[in-house]
Amino acid sequence: MFELSGVWQFAIDPKDAGLDQQWWRQGLPMQIRLPGSLQEQGYGEDPGLDTAWVGTIIDRSLFEDPRYAPYREPGSFKVPFWLQPEKYYAGPAWVQRTIHIPPEWQGRRLTLTLERPHWETAAWLDDLPLGRCDSLATAHVYDLGTQVAPGEHRLTIRIDNRMVVDVGPNAHSMSDHTQSNWNGIVGCIELAAASPVWLRTANNRLGFVNKAYANAVEARDANDVAAQQIELLDSDERVALTQGLATTSTFAARVPIVISGDRRIFDLRAVSNGKGSAAIALDASEAADARAAPPRMPEAHRPTLDPLAPAVAIFDAHTPPAFSHDPYRHF
Repeated sequence: MFELSGVWQFAIDPKDAGLDQQWWRQGLPMQIRLPGSLQEQGYGEDPGLDTAWVGTIIDRSLFEDPRYAPYREPGSFKVPFWLQPEKYYAGPAWVQRTIHIPPEWQGRRLTLTLERPHWETAAWLDDLPLGRCDSLATAHVYDLGTQVAPGEHRLTIRIDNRMVVDVGPNAHSMSDHTQSNWNGIVGCIELAAASPVWLRTANNRLGFVNKAYANAVEARDANDVAAQQIELLDSDERVALTQGLATTSTFAARVPIVISGDRRIFDLRAVSNGKGSAAIALDASEAADARAAPPRMPEAHRPTLDPLAPAVAIFDAHTPPAFSHDPYRHF
């Protein structure tokens, strides 16, 4: 799984010209950080009397009461009915970035997950449309299929925060009375490959595997795996899994698995109901690498810090210090 947070290329589309002009085929001129919203990063128009807010305004005092006259002026406009955003924008916006598909993902089903977009999204991989989603309650998930070639690809997403479905001007999911009508993606943005899944019968034989499993063991297909009983785990890991499920109904471990000649780390999860078992291997290589990095970092500091006279130490939750250089130890 790859987390796609960071800087994306970006363009706002107030005239809604991007679809007709096929903006997914070209680069975008600006930059924005995702997860995040347009308005919080300074994109949009200054709010004013003519802002098309989403929400019913019953109290006309902002427009008619002389006491509000100073706050109706450009540059000092203040709306008294709700929290006022610094910028306001309602319409399509486009984001784009380059993604890298690793060789070990070849043939695996890939999915793109967008958490908490607002509102409608549409996505393209290079020039291939992936579809559209307009859920306000669940993540938007796009199926990239199993034929994405390893290497670099252009991922483009169109986000539209207009009233794409008439839920009413005072709906909490849209109204400026409540969360406000922002445009962006404020949750996780993840690209993932399907994980190997397999089922075992009561006599511990492989009964079912998915395509990701078959690809991982370089079998022709799932039937080939079942016929030859091709194992993904090595013998020690299979013994540990079998013994664990014999003791309890669940098993969890972090294990190494070699896929296409590449040794990777997987989180293994399995469950048994007494009549068989089901298991899944989730790629955790990035998490394992990140966890291993902190112990390596102090030694990387040493050539730089040892020549310095001031005492330097790095503390964590334990004692003695996680790192200290020569002047500190002399001190």
